[in-house]
Formats: sequence, C-alpha cells, structure tokens
Amino acid sequence: VFSTVFNLSYGATVVIFSVIVVLYTFLGGFLAVCWTDFVQGMLMLAAILIAPIAAFFAMGGVDASFYAAVDPNFLRLLPSGTLDYASVAAILSGLGWGFGYFGMPHILVRFMAIKEPSGIRRSRRIAVTWVLLALAGAVAVGILGRSFVPDLANSEYVFIEMVRNVFPPFIAGLLLSAIIAAAMSTADSQLLVAASALTSDVYQPMLRKDAKDKELLWVSRAVVIAIAIVAFLMAINPNSGSIMNLVENAWAGFGAAFGPVIILSLYWKRLTYQGAIAGIVLGGLTVFLWIVLGLSAATQIYEILPGIVMGFAGAVGGSLLGKEPSAEVVALFESAMEKK
Repeated sequence: VFSTVFNLSYGATVVIFSVIVVLYTFLGGFLAVCWTDFVQGMLMLAAILIAPIAAFFAMGGVDASFYAAVDPNFLRLLPSGTLDYASVAAILSGLGWGFGYFGMPHILVRFMAIKEPSGIRRSRRIAVTWVLLALAGAVAVGILGRSFVPDLANSEYVFIEMVRNVFPPFIAGLLLSAIIAAAMSTADSQLLVAASALTSDVYQPMLRKDAKDKELLWVSRAVVIAIAIVAFLMAINPNSGSIMNLVENAWAGFGAAFGPVIILSLYWKRLTYQGAIAGIVLGGLTVFLWIVLGLSAATQIYEILPGIVMGFAGAVGGSLLGKEPSAEVVALFESAMEKK
C-alpha cells in the first residue's frame, strides 16, 4: 500500500520501514517499544473490528447460500463435513496455534513492563480480552471477505481489498496503516528481545564477563542492526514464500522451542538448566525437520504440535536424567508460587 501511494519500489519500501523500526528501537529501547506497541495495538484492534462490521452492513448481511455453493462445509465446525482424519487434523492444527503464545518473545517481553506482581492479574485480563477481540475480528474478515471479494487471487490481500472498497480514501488509509503497525510492533519487540538475549545471555557470560554497561549497550545496538539486515535480506528475497508461510514457520519454531520450557519453569520445580536446553533444542529441531521433510503436507498436521510434544519430552527427560535443582532454587520456586 505504501509503495503504491508514494510510487516506490518494493525494495525501497522495505528499506524505509526497516530504518524506521531500527531507529526507534536503537534509540528508545524498551520504553520506545512499550509506547509504540500500545499505540500500534490500539490501531490494529480498531481496524480489525471496524472493517468487518462495515463490510457486513455494506453487503446487507451474510448470504449463507453463497458459502454453501462455494463449499458446503465452509461454516461448519468439521472442515470435511464428517469426523474423519482430515477434520481432526485441521482442528488440532488450529488449536496448536494457541500453544505458540507461550513461546513468543515479543509477547512475553510485555511482562517486563509490569511494575508490581499485583498487576499481573489485571494485565492478563487485558491481554486475553484484546486477543479475543482481535481474533474474532480476524475470523470475521476471513468469513465475510470470501463473499465480499470472491474473485480475489491472493487471500492475503482480503483485508486490504475490503477496506479499500468500503471506506473513503482517508479513512481507508488510516485503517490500512494497521497492517504496518502489526509488522512494526512485532519487529521492534523481536529485535529488542534478541539483542537483550544475545548480549546478556551469550556475550557477557561467555565472552566478556567484566563488560561495562556502555559496552553492553553498543553490543546490543550492533545486534539490532545485524538482525535487521538479515530480516531485510529475507524480506526482499522472492523465494522466501508468502507472509502466511513465514509466520506459520516462525510461530511454530518459537512456540515449540520455548513454550514447553516456559510452562514447565512456572509449574514444575524439578526443571533444570540441562532440561531446558534439551527442550529448546529438541522442540526447535523437530519443527525444522517437520518442515524440511515435508511432513506438514503429508500428515496435514501443523508442525508446532509434534514440536511441542518433543519439547516437553526433551525438557522433562533432560531434567530427570540430571541432578535435581539446588535447595536454593527450589525455595525460590516455592516462594514465587506462594506469592501467586
């Protein structure tokens, strides 16, 4: 959309947005990410709720006969119409997306902004409400878009076409900026988390234990720039695949690698460092092999499901095979559980 309005090439557009995201992440850090994510999140929520409601009234309601003619099972719970393997696989794969939330760095980093433990409960309610509304709007866009723009060649443009056909140019531009907001809010958080992890968990403990804060700051900024360059090269590569495929793969990789470890660290005091490493490696590797070997298409099972299973197996097995956590670690865990 941006490249069309300003008559820019795709590459130039990617460069502009890459520079903008890197700049405010580079200069503002966590505070900048928190404020920009809040504004972008509100914009995304407004757009994803307003667009389907407006399209619904513009069409004069939902024509169930249209969907029945296109696919008699389109509005049914069972995708194939019966409780067979295809339906079960589709339902489980859809539910598997929920597991991804436990391992998303750009989602978990939001908890860093909570000042007091007492604010966790309120934050949880706000987050769950936001997700429910946003996902409901997204589902409505998909369902209504099938009838609103039936001849759309690429389904990834359904929201864009819906907004452009319903609203006047100025309002359409505001709503379409939500797409940019979604990309930017994820990108800046991912950059911040990656830079923090590589600096605090790799560079300082393994390479420079006596590194000063100023040195760590510059290392963190260098990591942000390096990751942004890699992401840029992937974005301009025509063989990278569709946006949906990239999101599916990344969601499964993060969810399977970190999700089981996060859950076990919160509810199982027997989890150890070795078990966490085993869970991360085994979960992430399973997703990678599932994709490379083409098992997603062959089994119709989303790769996050076997990844989650193997992630839990690796974390539990690695912990039980090693030494038990120290008494100090167990006491800290029990103290945290009591404060809940």
